[in-house]
Amino acid sequence: MNEYRTVNYDPQQVGGEVTGASGTLHRGSITIPVPVLKGSGDVLKNIRNRLTSPEFSELIVADFSDVAQSCNVYGDYCRKAAATAEKDFTCLGLALYGDKKLINKLTG
Repeated sequence: MNEYRTVNYDPQQVGGEVTGASGTLHRGSITIPVPVLKGSGDVLKNIRNRLTSPEFSELIVADFSDVAQSCNVYGDYCRKAAATAEKDFTCLGLALYGDKKLINKLTG
């Protein structure tokens, strides 16, 4: 059986390991639904701006921007982001994690 290096994960959100037909061990898939919503850059930016409201402070958010996409090393991203005005960031996607009702309220 092939082995892989174990990484940290939340066992409440990731299912058990599975073995493929070739005997390769795979980390389980997530056990919660992951909706993927489509929207224009303006829609994403609006949602991102609304996330600054205290109402949504308990959500965990990761944004994906053109600034981040243009960098291969995290340190480069940090430097480039620090030198980029907010108006020059293009939001390409958002990852939201938290209370489903809050996410639904935010995304409509």
